[in-house]
Amino acid sequence: MFGFSPPEWSNGNIDEGQNRMFRWGTAYLGLVQNAISAAAGGTVTDPSGVSFLHESAHADTAWADPVAGTISQKQNGQHAFIVLNWRPYGYGDASAYVKPGATGTLSNIARLHIITPSADRIVTAYLPTTTATGTTTGFTSGGYGGLYVFRFGQYVAALNLSSSAGSITLPPMAGTNAARDWVTGNNYDLAKTRTLAVTANAGMLLTLGNSQADATTASALAY
Repeated sequence: MFGFSPPEWSNGNIDEGQNRMFRWGTAYLGLVQNAISAAAGGTVTDPSGVSFLHESAHADTAWADPVAGTISQKQNGQHAFIVLNWRPYGYGDASAYVKPGATGTLSNIARLHIITPSADRIVTAYLPTTTATGTTTGFTSGGYGGLYVFRFGQYVAALNLSSSAGSITLPPMAGTNAARDWVTGNNYDLAKTRTLAVTANAGMLLTLGNSQADATTASALAY
């Protein structure tokens, strides 16, 4: 049955194994049949009603994983994937990347990949850690296990790996009086304050604009 088989009768977990077989077997076979239908050009239906972030049925939003250093966003038909401290020294060694401390390493490099129906763009850029790489007061990418920040055009990303809340202060930029955070759905009036809180063990992805409407439709492709 397409690789789905019950455990041997001599297995000590036979009762639970058979139980799972009857509970999930039908769903598994349905999934296999959908894959076969899709490969043949047929229409696939999902009775669960559940959609994933980058599926067309899913609402526009963003998801952040501070430990992995990643943010994924869906916005107005555009799909963005951002990594802060992309491929640090020791890349592939989970013990060096996940655990804060003396063994933690940083690349101070960001990777931004944007996909639309008509464009596919990849940006590799420095995180702001020095004056030469764009650091300003309140907007400096921190050390290992801290608060990482990145800006490219109308995009501002922040990932807070710390157990304490942090904040970023957006540098002055022409035409940026409003911001939309796609992770939380919050809107910000930057004319009132350019300092925004970043929750502990969380992240934000801002798009900026002269008005709230502009911020909601802003795209890094225009930069």
